[in-house]
Amino acid sequence: MKHETGYWVSENQENIFFQTWAPDKTSKGCIFILHGLGEHSARYAHVAAWFAERQYLVQSFDLPGHGKSDGIRGHAESFAAIHNIANHFISDLNTAYPDIPIIIYGHSMGGELALDYGFENSHYVDGIISSSPGLIPGNPPSKIIIALSGILQAIIPKYQIDNNLPLDGLSRDQKVIDDYNADPLVHNWVSMRIGSEIINRGRWIIDHADQFPEIPLLLQIGEKDILVSPEGVLAFARNKNVQECKVWSGFFHELHNEPEQEKIFECLYEWIIERKVIRH
Repeated sequence: MKHETGYWVSENQENIFFQTWAPDKTSKGCIFILHGLGEHSARYAHVAAWFAERQYLVQSFDLPGHGKSDGIRGHAESFAAIHNIANHFISDLNTAYPDIPIIIYGHSMGGELALDYGFENSHYVDGIISSSPGLIPGNPPSKIIIALSGILQAIIPKYQIDNNLPLDGLSRDQKVIDDYNADPLVHNWVSMRIGSEIINRGRWIIDHADQFPEIPLLLQIGEKDILVSPEGVLAFARNKNVQECKVWSGFFHELHNEPEQEKIFECLYEWIIERKVIRH
């Protein structure tokens, strides 16, 4: 496996950190990872290595305000601005690998971003895997707080608040939680703008699920996820009539970091193969 890192300067003149894990042999496909709130792309190195061993090239970037990328911690202008950054990298992948499929794999806020991306940009990719998407927060704020945040995000969009994620719900593996807490690139911030986007876009995605493009789509969620509500995923699946929605019994939020992570990887790999996700 060959691992490369670098920076790309966005339209906002922010340095966006990215990394690529390439297999030693010819790539069968590309998997583009969108990480979650407060974390960063390096937390998916083990996911990338697993797929690289099976001849899949994996690429990811640190969202603005996350990891090694520039920006106020936990802030970006909008989901659309993040999509524009993703489009830069995905466009490069399309140019470099015109004959193999490109699959977005998003987790948590990244899972929500992946679904949101699909509504307008599905023609750039060949499949979407949305893992534990944050369509409905596990502990959603009251209607008053939501209304207030809608006002504040317009007035003070960059103002940061604690994301209050219940970290004991990340994984049933305590080492994952300990490593998360010790990781200097992890933070617990979310801006008023992104917090509002998470809630409002999540509601919009669910309400418009029946308009989601006909593209290979796999949804998955842990039955005991407390960081995001499984009901948000199930509501989207019902509204879209998604047949490929996997609820992992007894699993927590970070499915790829559960003790049975190998089962998760195998499930994703089998879906790609059995669904025959191909270049369109």
